[in-house]
Amino acid sequence: MRQLKLVILFCVLWFFSSAQNITTAEYFFDGNDNGLGNNTTIAITQIDESFNVITTGLSNGFHDLYVRVFDQAANEGNGGWSHYDRSTFYSSDFLTGQNIVAARYYIDNNASVMLDVNPMTTQITESYSLSIGSLDEGFHSFHIEAQDSDGTWSHYDRAAFYVADFPSDQNIVTARYFFNDDVPVSLDVDPMSSSITESYIISTVDLEEGFHSFYVQTQVEDGTWSHYDRQIIYINDFSDIPDDIVAAEYFIDDDPGFGQGMSFDITAPNPLLVTTDMNIEEGDHSFCIRVQNSNGDWSLYCCATFNVDEETASTVESLYKSTTIFPNPFENDIQIESTLNHEFEKIIVVDLTGKIVFESSSDLNRIALGALSKGVYILRLITNKSEANFKIVKK
Repeated sequence: MRQLKLVILFCVLWFFSSAQNITTAEYFFDGNDNGLGNNTTIAITQIDESFNVITTGLSNGFHDLYVRVFDQAANEGNGGWSHYDRSTFYSSDFLTGQNIVAARYYIDNNASVMLDVNPMTTQITESYSLSIGSLDEGFHSFHIEAQDSDGTWSHYDRAAFYVADFPSDQNIVTARYFFNDDVPVSLDVDPMSSSITESYIISTVDLEEGFHSFYVQTQVEDGTWSHYDRQIIYINDFSDIPDDIVAAEYFIDDDPGFGQGMSFDITAPNPLLVTTDMNIEEGDHSFCIRVQNSNGDWSLYCCATFNVDEETASTVESLYKSTTIFPNPFENDIQIESTLNHEFEKIIVVDLTGKIVFESSSDLNRIALGALSKGVYILRLITNKSEANFKIVKK
């Protein structure tokens, strides 16, 4: 049996300045710091140094590699340790009864990138540098798979990671994150570098299936916390799907058509974690998932509603918060009132499959929806300045 051990390094490179007297270095993984000088040592013999790092014993998934050096010239010749330099890497095992001859990865829905492997060894250990500098802020999914000598590709191993940029006129000294209304969790940063790049492993295993809000923010030297950066995430476990399911996709609000939604790998071992578009409108929205079997037939939708509430320090009142829709639940007619000086231009009502069931551009303060079947709908209110979505219920 062949085993492929992949170690994916995200731009790991160290340069030691010749103006200093660097005599030794050390490294450790994740948060397992044994203290200055008490970790795995590295002998330094030249300015540009490369070395092998043993990853045996690390679990599958993302890990952090920390490296720091000892400068004998520091502290007036008494020596001193530097701040650590940290890089994130991904480790994964692919067990197979045949020879592994290739591997590939992709981030989100981008094109896959081939990774060369050496198929001649009993256990293949490969390392690659993957750039993430061009990724937008927010959550991303990292997928990787291996290919056997018979041409069969494995299922994807998938992990989610988050990218954020916090520009500031002051030095950033700390950061924190939290899910929903949970207590914030502190994140260590190195405030000594001019450009801070930090990576963290954040577990979602304790989150229930469904929608969750993820928040992250930073603090500068004067103690001021930034406004948080927020993403809506959805988690679902598809451990009992039928064997003939070959594809899955999701969409938000409007149905783009079969096969045109955001595809995801329903056979991956991790629960589905997807995030909303950064530009999604404030208000209520519908989120739908469907699957396709080996005959090419798509299933009915599995839909749920979620809310995006843009809590900012702005004094501008939003359309969503300033609008009242009543009665809700309703039987026939509904009334729409807003405290904003906006002109209503159109109202669209869609069901939880993304199908438009009502649309009007006239008499927009009171609309008759008595012909709708009982259930949950999304009402989209469009004005001359903005738009917002509202969940309504026909009883």
